[in-house]
Amino acid sequence: MKQMMMALMALFSFFGCVSEEEYLTSACPLQIEVIDAGLCGDLTRANYSGLSTTFASGDRIGVYAVDGSGTVRTTNALFTFDGTSWSTSSTVTFNKDWSYYAYYPYVASPYTPDFSQSTVNTIFANFITDSSDKFHRVNQSTLSNFTASDLMIGEGSLSGTNTVRFTMIHKKGLAIFDADAVANKWYYSGNAGEKYSPTVPFTGNIPYAVDGSSYYLMKPDVSTSIGGQSLSASSGHLVRAEEVTLTGTPTYTYYLNGSASSSSKPSWLTITANVEEGEPTELVVTATPASSSSYRSYSDGANTEEVSALQAATPASDVDLSMVDNAGSPRAGRTTANCYLVHASGSYKLPLVYGNAIRNGSTNRNAYYTTQTTNTLQNFVNHNDAGIYTGNDTNDPWIKNHSITVAGARLIWQDVQGMFSSVAIDGDYLTFTVDPDHIAPGNAVIAATTGADGTGDVVWSWHIWVTSETLATTTTISTGSHDYEIAPVNIGHISSTVRTYTGNTCRVQATSNGVTLIFDVAQGSASMPLYSYAPYYQWGRKDPMIPSSGSGAYNHNTWSIDGTQLTSSANNTSYSYITGTHSIGETIQNPISFYYNSSTYGPYNETKYNYWDAENTTLDNSSSTPRSVATVKTVYDPCPPDFCVPTSNCFYYIYSNYSSYFPWSSTPAGRTWNKNGASVFFPASGYRYYSSGRLSNVGSYGYYWAATPYSTSSGRYISFISSSTFWNGSDRAGGFPVRAVAEE
Repeated sequence: MKQMMMALMALFSFFGCVSEEEYLTSACPLQIEVIDAGLCGDLTRANYSGLSTTFASGDRIGVYAVDGSGTVRTTNALFTFDGTSWSTSSTVTFNKDWSYYAYYPYVASPYTPDFSQSTVNTIFANFITDSSDKFHRVNQSTLSNFTASDLMIGEGSLSGTNTVRFTMIHKKGLAIFDADAVANKWYYSGNAGEKYSPTVPFTGNIPYAVDGSSYYLMKPDVSTSIGGQSLSASSGHLVRAEEVTLTGTPTYTYYLNGSASSSSKPSWLTITANVEEGEPTELVVTATPASSSSYRSYSDGANTEEVSALQAATPASDVDLSMVDNAGSPRAGRTTANCYLVHASGSYKLPLVYGNAIRNGSTNRNAYYTTQTTNTLQNFVNHNDAGIYTGNDTNDPWIKNHSITVAGARLIWQDVQGMFSSVAIDGDYLTFTVDPDHIAPGNAVIAATTGADGTGDVVWSWHIWVTSETLATTTTISTGSHDYEIAPVNIGHISSTVRTYTGNTCRVQATSNGVTLIFDVAQGSASMPLYSYAPYYQWGRKDPMIPSSGSGAYNHNTWSIDGTQLTSSANNTSYSYITGTHSIGETIQNPISFYYNSSTYGPYNETKYNYWDAENTTLDNSSSTPRSVATVKTVYDPCPPDFCVPTSNCFYYIYSNYSSYFPWSSTPAGRTWNKNGASVFFPASGYRYYSSGRLSNVGSYGYYWAATPYSTSSGRYISFISSSTFWNGSDRAGGFPVRAVAEE
């Protein structure tokens, strides 16, 4: 197709006769020269816009040959340019006494020229009137459609040995709209007194935009509606523009997204007219970006940016997760936890240690043993309900030192199919591999087992959170009693869907003192998370329960390592739910199961106060006495290294100030804590119902556990809906998200 560049003459050879004598006496193959005569005679398009036409590789023209008696010897021969020369598969003979004609662009079945006529215009009259639109595209917004509409015709003239030169004449009128066309008046070439302004956005007859201007090829002397006005131009002539200015205070008419005129200004648009007598009026125009309350359209899609970041990250090789921080950077001393963050594909390992029983390279006895005796679990237990503390600080953190043989490992569940390609035991470590072809933001639970190949009892399990989140940016909440550094997202947070809002457009017609200026204003597009999801936790347990799909109260899809689907987003009932009397050890052995004891209203038989806060000995059933100290993180805490579940004072402070600093938003649904320049969002993730494990109120309710109990059967929580925020207690068996704070 034709390229947009300075007009040049193209000289192209086919092949010629061997002598001048043969040229005079014999029929030879045709060779041609092709010249673009430009627009308006000596005024090429380059005079106005830099737009001109030369032929490019792949362009095609049609050629006719007529002998002296009027007999057509060659009909619509196709010549194709390869970037250097023209060629044809037809037999096209050169004869100095014949007449040759060419047209562009080539059409396989064009109109029939009338060679009884005496001029090239009358010979190709039906090409020019183009009743069936063989050489016209209504929508010329693409280069191919624009060039397909640029009819050129030419009569050949002799130009040397068996050479015919075609001077190609443009037969369409051309309307040119500058980049500021909406702020211009227009007039026909040669008639500066006939002015008009476009009144609506381009629809139907759409110009081709390039290099800051727009162009539309029109059938000559035929009225064509462009931009709401009827235009016409004679063959090869231009419709040109001149700049106008306003003076005085204007009145406005608005055309929102191509709609009919209205005197109502869109709420997202602001126009201020600065009027000074004798000076052009300055219009200051601003448009707020698209949002959930102001947009033209929207589309929902996956969080492709985070997926791409994970796929592009350098693969890990045998990385010990207890020796790196949550951003993946090396740390000075080993720190263990029940949850680890992973930011790339590759191979990883984690030590077979109970929860956070090692911190900063040293045994962390406080995580599994307390000297407190009031309503506390003094010696935290393992899967056999045996105490972890034996008095040997060197041995106690390691599972192998408790008469337990770890022979295998298995994947309990993953919510990205195929992401975990292997789990195994290698000495004192559980190893796993994240597949580079399937890595995506997601969650998984992996476990060490007594049997080989993942069989037998689960002796401990770990939550692996695959994410670009590093938890590096925390928000300070100063309650007056204590300062908390709260994590930016829930534990296991995944922003699974992003909604992109496409902004409105508005054509504005401003008129003052008989002059009209028209301009387009567009809102910028904006993207935001539509919803997010994260696992749920029963109060006092370390293991994450399967998250919701994020949209509606349905389980997230989950899979085993062999691709077997475990739960489906189409089903809210397919969840492992166990009732009855069960010990802590039994729940450790079944990390995917949801437990409910109808007597204690919790997952355990016991009703201790310190499952997540080792030193806590009191209830928090009074709003006036929230626990306002640092959490003493336990081996049942579900958070990653360096983070823990907050004591109740943190959420009580948010509750006490929710009307001023904790407003609700609909998209995404939730509340944002906003105070002292800090901001942190809490999604309305709903909850799992305490007596069934079923999901409820996803997208309308937010519930968050504190580490402090409300009663022997209830845990403390903050919750909210769109109209209010609550500070209360709920059955410990309920499944709520966890929002962590930095460990102290």
